[in-house]
Amino acid sequence: MNWLANLTFDRTRCGAAVAVFVLLLSLAGSCCAATDLLLVDEPFDGPLETSTSVSPHWFDTTGGGFEVYPSGGASQRVLSTTYDHDANGSTPQVTIPGAIEVNDSAGTVTLTAEFTLPNNVDTEQTGLLKFFAAYRGYNAIFPNPTVSLTNVTDSRTVLAASNVIFNADKGIWQINTRQISLLAGDLGDTFRLNFYGGGSDNNNGLELTDVTFAVATVVVPTPAAATMGLLLLAGFGLGRRRDRLF
Repeated sequence: MNWLANLTFDRTRCGAAVAVFVLLLSLAGSCCAATDLLLVDEPFDGPLETSTSVSPHWFDTTGGGFEVYPSGGASQRVLSTTYDHDANGSTPQVTIPGAIEVNDSAGTVTLTAEFTLPNNVDTEQTGLLKFFAAYRGYNAIFPNPTVSLTNVTDSRTVLAASNVIFNADKGIWQINTRQISLLAGDLGDTFRLNFYGGGSDNNNGLELTDVTFAVATVVVPTPAAATMGLLLLAGFGLGRRRDRLF
């Protein structure tokens, strides 16, 4: 019967080894697991943050404040008060949370959100910039509004200025997305997201709502979880050693 006892013990030990292996794999996986982090999340439903100690904070080239308005203000600018928030034509549109007129007191204003790229961002994955744009005014869209992203610390252009896309009906909010590639050297640096209003004066130009910039972050396992894995592995090794002794 000794062979049966040994077989039973080996199965038990094998099961323990598998359990430890699975646990270690889960811990290793959690080191590389990524979660989304919104570096910019601005619905324009209230005053913009302007303090330079806060990330992100906003400023523009006029320096005279911002023209943020509630959903009702869209109709006054001949813009839709609703938008396709999930870019899904089969779901109902929802009321915009608020919006901003980039050309607040002049034409060709540049609106900027400045933020710091955290050190735990996974630079092997692209970030996603998303915003909804409309255009105020019946005149031709000229000069065309643009969006760009720069690494101020390294003086590097991350996203070259590209034209904002508008719906054929300029008063309907059009989703815009940009895939953003990041470098390991970008971590901890200061970035500026720039929206150029275009237009000729403060009665026409770029209107924005629901601006987000999402990146992936690396999740490091908690010390408690890592310690548990090490203790289980050590216990398994001790069990094998005792088996050899007896």
